[in-house]
Amino acid sequence: PLIQDKLGVRVSGYYRRDGGWIDRVRFEDKGVVADDSNYQNSYVGRIAFTWEPTPELKITPSIAYQKVYTNDSPETWDNVRADPSVPDAQFSNYDKGEFLNGNRVPESGRDRFYLPTLNVQYAFGPVDLTAIASYFDRKQTFRSDYTLFDQSLFTGITLPIFPNQQGFSDFVNTQKITTGEIRLASSDRDAALTWQVGGFYQKAKQISIQQVDDPFLFQYAPFLVGIFPPLVNGRLIYDQSTSSKDEQIAAFGQVNFKPVDRLTLTVGLRYGQTKFNINSFAQGPVVGPAVTDVGRQKEKPFTPKFGAEFQVTPSTLVYASASKGFRPGGYNPQVGVPCQASDLDPLGYPNGRPLTYKSDSVWSYELGLKTRTGRFSAQGSVYQIDWKNIQQVVGLGGCGFQFTANLGSARSRGFDLQLDYRLTDDFSVQAEVGYTNAKFLDTFFGGPLATVPLVTKGNHVVSPPWTVSVHGQYDLSLRDHHDSYIRADFDYRSRQSSLTPGIDPRNGGSDPTLTNAPALKALSMRAGYRINGIDLSLFVNNLLDQAVWQGRRARDNNNATIYKSYVVRPRTFGATIAYRF
Repeated sequence: PLIQDKLGVRVSGYYRRDGGWIDRVRFEDKGVVADDSNYQNSYVGRIAFTWEPTPELKITPSIAYQKVYTNDSPETWDNVRADPSVPDAQFSNYDKGEFLNGNRVPESGRDRFYLPTLNVQYAFGPVDLTAIASYFDRKQTFRSDYTLFDQSLFTGITLPIFPNQQGFSDFVNTQKITTGEIRLASSDRDAALTWQVGGFYQKAKQISIQQVDDPFLFQYAPFLVGIFPPLVNGRLIYDQSTSSKDEQIAAFGQVNFKPVDRLTLTVGLRYGQTKFNINSFAQGPVVGPAVTDVGRQKEKPFTPKFGAEFQVTPSTLVYASASKGFRPGGYNPQVGVPCQASDLDPLGYPNGRPLTYKSDSVWSYELGLKTRTGRFSAQGSVYQIDWKNIQQVVGLGGCGFQFTANLGSARSRGFDLQLDYRLTDDFSVQAEVGYTNAKFLDTFFGGPLATVPLVTKGNHVVSPPWTVSVHGQYDLSLRDHHDSYIRADFDYRSRQSSLTPGIDPRNGGSDPTLTNAPALKALSMRAGYRINGIDLSLFVNNLLDQAVWQGRRARDNNNATIYKSYVVRPRTFGATIAYRF
């Protein structure tokens, strides 16, 4: 507190460095270009004040700031071969701790945002007023290596042809989001009838720029000279800038009613209007004639919520809920002219890509229980999520563009269970178990004339069916009570054994050489000591040194043997210092 019972402040911040463990090398001979190149530095800070000039009024301004620098890609290359008739030549060797990346260009990025917020609360006797305003300002810049992608797209040849050949794409994305919300709510939380009404407004402005620099285009694909326009500024094959504005306005309300003691019934309604406007400009050889595209899309979503809670005992609660959510629709910017003959006509879009796509929605149903007794607590639920009019990306493989369309539906069913048990005053354990069975309910295609589906009915959504986490902490008293601790955390994610869209040979764009990610078993440990507000700890993550991939990109073409994978960070030792005052 700065002024007792009137003015207080809270300040927090941290710096974190995640060391790199992937070497960027020359793919020809594995000569190291940059050692441990995928390191990351993060800076985070927040300051908040709370001012209570009167007992009825509380004003809380705050601002948060974050900056993250990523030096290079977290992907590794699994194997490389120039001739498909030659057996695979292993590139990275995970068992020996060799994690290699053969990109020509480092894939670095910066991500910065700040978020000021103002929260005002005022008590009008039987009614409480809450007003919240915030402004989110974010800027992201990053570079992706396009050397393999570009050449593969136009020639079907994966590895670079020329010694110094390189291509890359620079991305710049800025977001400025203004949000305001005001709520009125009944102040007597124990009354038989409580209520809340309010309004919400958000305006999100975004500017995205992409420039694909590839001066080697007409050298590795000389047959395109005279067919494609010349490079922009002598280097760019694609130069695009898009500005968009997304506005949402909504009114909402909720009523909680207790018809009898211990039973609470809830009904909530939200009605809104969304407007999306976009202005896009693109030029370059892959576009054809320069294109300026202006479009808009709007909707009026209605999302209800229903719930019931029953307090079986003072320490046991049973609840059920059903609610609807949505994701706003949007507009598809124009794609390159070459896409019409190579992709859009075969898909059944003779007049170009679909202009707009609508919102997709989910209905979520949940039945759960929460209980606590002595040193033990538990909570669990079973659920079903119905997802309709899914916003699916349709890739145009012949020209490198894509558009979004509403295609198909999916259903997810499962349960989760969380247990917390304090065996003694010094030793506690927690465990979480989850199961998810999520699959598509329809077979759907990328266009009315498409001959092979994007997704086949019964394909599972990419996710581990089972997740298990176990945590244990033992508090020691070396000099003072509980001034030290030892902690262990174990996480398990099972392998998805069912067919997913990307590996089902019945689907277009699938890659039969890929598989779903293997199971993951991750054990971490930490030991710490607290003194005078300082918390000093040493940790080791991935103690079992599980070198398994958890994500893998599709190959650049059907003949390619380069697999780019996201591998779990190997066994990592580190230290954390925290100071609280």
